[in-house]
Amino acid sequence: ALTVALGAPRLLPPERAAELIDHGSAGWALRQGSSIVLFDLANDVRRFQLRELQTGGSLIATPIRQPTATTGVLIVYRLATNAFSSNELILIESIAAQLSVALGAVQLSQQYRLRQHRFLNLLNLGQLAIAGHTVGDVAARCYTIAIETFAARWGLLFLRPAPQAQLAWIEPAHLAVDVPITAIGGAAQLAAESQHVVTVALGDDVTCLALPLTHDGTTIGSLALGFTAQRPSPGGLDWNLLELFARQTATVCATLQLVQRLREQAQLLEELVTERTDQLQRSRDVLRMVFDSLPEGVVFLDESERLTAVNTVFANQIVSRHPRDLVGKTYAYLLRMIERVAPTTIELVPEARPGRQQLRLRQRLPDGERSYLIERMEVPSSQGQPASRLEFWRRES
Repeated sequence: ALTVALGAPRLLPPERAAELIDHGSAGWALRQGSSIVLFDLANDVRRFQLRELQTGGSLIATPIRQPTATTGVLIVYRLATNAFSSNELILIESIAAQLSVALGAVQLSQQYRLRQHRFLNLLNLGQLAIAGHTVGDVAARCYTIAIETFAARWGLLFLRPAPQAQLAWIEPAHLAVDVPITAIGGAAQLAAESQHVVTVALGDDVTCLALPLTHDGTTIGSLALGFTAQRPSPGGLDWNLLELFARQTATVCATLQLVQRLREQAQLLEELVTERTDQLQRSRDVLRMVFDSLPEGVVFLDESERLTAVNTVFANQIVSRHPRDLVGKTYAYLLRMIERVAPTTIELVPEARPGRQQLRLRQRLPDGERSYLIERMEVPSSQGQPASRLEFWRRES
């Protein structure tokens, strides 16, 4: 309550204001919804056992009406008795009507700012979908929004760990919650299965409101809010904000679940690649052992006549070089290197097997002649790999 005397406003103590409402003219005007005029307070206070700010003079108490309810009372005191005329009553009632309009505008502005603040809070929920957050963080934020925005006692998040699985309660991060999870989970499961809002009484003064969380036509969980008798009932909720709350929560949770599945698949793929790489390396090691254990020299050449691999016998016993000194060199370079060691001749062997070409290479060394039978085999292209050639060098003498 606010009083104004000689242009100086001051607040009236709450207990004094309550006394005027319970036992004064203000309460009568508020309850009846009409104006009251007392021309002689000294007599009327005693006669009607009223409690007023003044004990003498006269007053007018007129209600301040809103479209749906009476929200206040305007009381005007004068020190003199019989101080108000009918015209003054009409004027004071007009002032009360103007106050009603002004108060309505203030309340509407406050409601707009509050709704805007709540709307922004719900939109900010979407920021939890970025990297680094978990569904536990979302559950904690939902718990806070349920209390601060919807005046609920608690707000719990339930999600399906798998598409056809039962709902599981998501424990809020860094929050201790003492509620009957089993009973609330039943309401959440019913809401998810029916895809409708479910209201369940959990006791004499607790009501659970469960909403399904749907994303892209699939129900991924439920959101449960609890209300007590001292808090606003579900019937007084802003359903537009509540539906926005559910949609935002469903979008964030679906995004985090998708990110989690992608991480798991990436981890599985990484493990599979590592396993296949290890298997390939082991296979190469085995092939290399077999390759190097052959008693004859073996040379691989690509389509441009460059050496891609040689075995140990060829490198050490035929050309006396390390394999890495030969890989990448052209076949012509290999022959020139052999010719520099000793005079060399190469002739074609006519009785070669079908599909293979045979050559005979002879070297005249100081300690005698050395001869190699070279058998060539073409390797056709396959699965995007270009054609290549394989040569076996067998020593004859």
